[in-house]
Amino acid sequence: MSRRNCVNEWSGSIQSPNYPSSYDPNANCSWTIQIPLDKYLANVNITDFHLETNYDFLFRYDCSSSDSSLIASLTGQQSGRIFSSSSNSMHLVFSSDSDSNWQGFSLNFTSVYSPLLDEPTTPSCGNNSACNGGKYIATLSGSGAYVSSSGYPSYYDNNLSCTWLVYSESQVKTNNLHVVLAANGDYLMFFDGPSQDFMILKIYTRYYDSASTFYSTGNYMFVQIVTGDSRSDNGFYFYACTYVNSTSLTAYSGSNYFTSPN
Repeated sequence: MSRRNCVNEWSGSIQSPNYPSSYDPNANCSWTIQIPLDKYLANVNITDFHLETNYDFLFRYDCSSSDSSLIASLTGQQSGRIFSSSSNSMHLVFSSDSDSNWQGFSLNFTSVYSPLLDEPTTPSCGNNSACNGGKYIATLSGSGAYVSSSGYPSYYDNNLSCTWLVYSESQVKTNNLHVVLAANGDYLMFFDGPSQDFMILKIYTRYYDSASTFYSTGNYMFVQIVTGDSRSDNGFYFYACTYVNSTSLTAYSGSNYFTSPN
């Protein structure tokens, strides 16, 4: 079966065909989420996701068609994942093979205002699959987003300088960080603000795997990966969410953050 839909709404839901019953074999269905205004992002929450592992897929593209960057290929069980677009549109394609059809998926999306969509750190829609950087990622209270190098855990490309800008309503909290970088000068950096002009929070090279957390002191955290020209490896991923520190008051001024004692 084949189906195409355009969802031009502020919020809504999308389900696989026949959900919650089993989807059809040889399905090829697509949805384009289009938030009505340009300066809003689509924030997606997967509430239920059961596909035949490595045979049936939900492909996520970072603009309005499959001609743009492929951001993720989701298969198996993915319930509870949350992610955001980098513009006001997102394209989803569901594909199933000829047998072993499962329950399928259900997801909800909402709109999130993005004050930085005109900033140079946010790319225009187009083919940027090698980098998958320049992303604006909004995290809200009670939710968050996974951030990863392009194609993780597949190997990243050489000669990259990719950036991600994470925004939070309060402070940005990161945890479940996994880093596997090649030993040819590749590195991953976290900055305590909206660009690399701010203080460095963390620098990682080679291997790191930890459930420990660290925080920004304000609303933004800037992330950058730089790779060399000879070797590559799996890359990185981490989970970013909103952290509310009720014991301190934080103010922003110019290129510095000031926090009250304790």
